[in-house]
Amino acid sequence: MNKMIKFALTAVLGAGLIVPALAQDNFPDVPDNHWAFEALSNLKGSVLFGYPDGLYRGNRPTTRYEFAVALNQLYMRMMGVVEGMEGKIADLERMIGQNQGGNDGDLRTALEALKRDVDGMKAWRSDIENFKRLSTEFEKELASLGVDVDKLQSDVASLDERVRRLENGGASVKIGGDVNFLILGGHSNDGDFGLTQDGRPTGVGNLGNPVGVTRDLSVLHELGLSLSGKVDDNTSFKGTLVFGDTFAALGGLNTRNAGAPFNNGGNASDMYIYNLSANFNSALAGQGFNAEVGRVGHQVGKYLWKRSDYTPYYANERWDNGNFIFDGAILGFNFGEAKVNLFGGKNSQRNTVNGNDLNMIGLNLGNPAAVVDTTLGLQAMFGLGDNGKLNLAYIIHDSDVNPTTNGGVNRLSVYGAEADFNFSGLAVSGKYSQSVAGRGDTSVIDSDNSAFEVGLGYKVSNFNLMGGYRRVETNFLAAGSWDRIGTVWNPRNIEGFYAGVNFMPNDTMNVYVKGQFMEAVQAGAAGNPLVSANDDVTSFKVGLDYKLASNWGFKASYEDVRWNYAAGTDPNQRWFHVGFDYGLGANSNVAIGYLYSDVDFKGRQAAFGFGNNRYRGGLITTQLSVKF
Repeated sequence: MNKMIKFALTAVLGAGLIVPALAQDNFPDVPDNHWAFEALSNLKGSVLFGYPDGLYRGNRPTTRYEFAVALNQLYMRMMGVVEGMEGKIADLERMIGQNQGGNDGDLRTALEALKRDVDGMKAWRSDIENFKRLSTEFEKELASLGVDVDKLQSDVASLDERVRRLENGGASVKIGGDVNFLILGGHSNDGDFGLTQDGRPTGVGNLGNPVGVTRDLSVLHELGLSLSGKVDDNTSFKGTLVFGDTFAALGGLNTRNAGAPFNNGGNASDMYIYNLSANFNSALAGQGFNAEVGRVGHQVGKYLWKRSDYTPYYANERWDNGNFIFDGAILGFNFGEAKVNLFGGKNSQRNTVNGNDLNMIGLNLGNPAAVVDTTLGLQAMFGLGDNGKLNLAYIIHDSDVNPTTNGGVNRLSVYGAEADFNFSGLAVSGKYSQSVAGRGDTSVIDSDNSAFEVGLGYKVSNFNLMGGYRRVETNFLAAGSWDRIGTVWNPRNIEGFYAGVNFMPNDTMNVYVKGQFMEAVQAGAAGNPLVSANDDVTSFKVGLDYKLASNWGFKASYEDVRWNYAAGTDPNQRWFHVGFDYGLGANSNVAIGYLYSDVDFKGRQAAFGFGNNRYRGGLITTQLSVKF
């Protein structure tokens, strides 16, 4: 509740920067020297009214109903501010366009002053998003006040768009984007290549020989141009066009290029449409309805459908957000606290200009692995009381291959559920998924094919504690993103416990320790590193994140993975990482990092998909990012 109250105070005080607060006598029981005196004075009469006797009674706990009243008043004030500002700006722009009112210079001065005030409303973005969530949380209380919550949420969404338009001086179309420069310099140690966590060797020369940083150097660039706009209150559009050689060099958004050294992408710049869609909001049979049509992005859950981030050395929203890109549609239906999504479209043939697959989904369904051509899914989301939520999903992936040449498999169905609960600092989650690989409608792999996870989290003082149990069976297959153990991404044939702790002594420092203790589910699991029922793996990571100053950040971590086999040698994988980031301004940043690897497969490299036995070396990364 404290965070909610802080939000209300912040939003209303932000409005007070734009519209002078009406003079109010403060509450008699609030001393002049109290730290909240000024804030309460500004809020009195707009959001806070006190009790019939005129007292504030600040030590009394706030009821949900009282907070709902404050939310309603807050909404009315925010809407009034925006409407007033919008009207004044429109009037001034019209007068300037028509050259009315005499002194055009004075009009422009007044307009600029108003637009500077609008800049102060940019901080409302997060507040509006919080308000959307709060309107659902306090739906019953707001309804008792005679508030139409559905209309309230619709109006808040409209308010968000109106704030965006005000930021652009009333423009209905917004142009933006980002520019990224990425420098990767690898080196080797004692004749051994280095190895990143995603399996990219470092310090590799053109002839395949170990070299230093100056000879293993990749300089990459990427430009994303975004266009978004609003046709009317119910119709909007967006699109992003991307240029550069980063895509070709790193292997695409959904490609783990394990075993392939970094390069400049063959000096081939590429271009692709990342997204291009129209969004429609309306009502269907009296219920809320929205549709996004075109090239869209979507995800469901980590054991169901979610893209892995295979580029830990490159920070970019397009690459890191976990969305799969497909050409099709997402249809959303709102039924009170429940929401249903229908989605589907083409996954393949979304090639870049150079013919690279934009977001290939390759599933190990046979030999060779099938590339998913189409995906169709149904997702249902429900609220579980005041503290929980439930996500159900059923997804079908189809591949347009001859099953007789692909191990008899060309279809994968994945279904499951995810539930989350929060109780006064205690977070409980549960996830279950199952997959069925088939030849058309005929099941081929339908045993040992499930994944299960239960997790706990608890915050006490400056500590965040977490732990859980995970089991992923041998034949479970999904285009998900559930785990990484060393160089093994989305491991199967594992079960065991994980735990971690975050210690935050102050606002500038975070120290964390994470550990996993996994063993094989069964023996003879082909394609999985753990092949015997008595095999196991232990991994841990310790790290520090520290904010040196307002624009300076530092991080360091050490990761150690030990594979323990019942028979034979035991591989070790170790990485040490250190990095700095520096904010050049509100929209630009420089990040510099160094990763050192010491990986010894002890003769088992083939089981992990690598050609060399020993990897020792490093990778220096530098990224300059500018948003506009």
